Amino acid sequence: MEKIDIQQTKAVRVSVLTCINDSALMKVAESLGDEEAIKLIEILKDLSEITDDEIANKTGIRLNFVRKILYKLYDHSLVSLRRTRDPNTGWFIFHWKLQPDQLEGFILSQKRRVLEKLNLRLEYEKDHDFYCCCSPGCKKFPFEDAVELIFKCPICGKPLMHYDNGKIIQTLTNKVKLAVEIAKSCEKKEIKIDLQLVEIGALLHDIGRSKTHSIYHAVAGVKIAKSLGLSKPIISIIERHVGGGITAKTAKQLGWPKGVYIPQTLEEKIVAYADKLIEGSNRVPIEKTIGKFRSDMLPPSAITRLEKLHEEMLDLVGDCKCLS
Repeated sequence: MEKIDIQQTKAVRVSVLTCINDSALMKVAESLGDEEAIKLIEILKDLSEITDDEIANKTGIRLNFVRKILYKLYDHSLVSLRRTRDPNTGWFIFHWKLQPDQLEGFILSQKRRVLEKLNLRLEYEKDHDFYCCCSPGCKKFPFEDAVELIFKCPICGKPLMHYDNGKIIQTLTNKVKLAVEIAKSCEKKEIKIDLQLVEIGALLHDIGRSKTHSIYHAVAGVKIAKSLGLSKPIISIIERHVGGGITAKTAKQLGWPKGVYIPQTLEEKIVAYADKLIEGSNRVPIEKTIGKFRSDMLPPSAITRLEKLHEEMLDLVGDCKCLS
């Protein structure tokens, strides 16, 4: 029988674990909706095996909460569990080990799940007629529900009128298509890009328009996204897509919560840029958007940021048809 080299096995495990970067850990924790999960994974990644008591002592997190997070990770096959019995007390001791090869798969499956839900929602919007009273705070109703309500809004009492969402669907579809085209162009040039994040972000970037069509839809969208438990990268796309970005000074003047409103990551920049190149069902040249910025009397700094964003996209995929 071939002798197993224990040192080599340990070295392989260390090699695999060193591939787990902070970004991947953050994505897992955010997907689980638990920031303290990061602390646990950081402890687990440096050890071959550890008990839940030891994790609690190292992190300062209460033992029952440690176990809750561990079982959540276990449900997603992100950790494995081995059980032994204490010879003195007879109680079970639980030994936990991180399964790093499952991390990327988990992240991808979470993104696919969000995309599936979004596509189902888009199909639902396409396949139904809606009626609304158009009053702030009131919602729209599919035809079947509107009939039962005798076309009267149950919230404000106003009559429900036919709501044509065809243009909204077409605009959103075109923005998503363009953003994905740009992201795929980056992939072909071997530029690191999270394609699924771009697609999800493009689908959700204007979610705040369900509350308001003003510039405040970015802030409203963030509130909705957080209430749905969406991950930080998706929330950041929603938060930072307005204009070419909003400076901290302008955000303060607008009364927005403290935060960063200028696109930082490539995914954020692509969605923000695609948003500026779609008008209804048509793609428009960036010059037209810049002209609109000027006619709307936006500050020169906002126009400069948009021009810089355009130049950055040209540098990345300037020879691609998606920008023509």
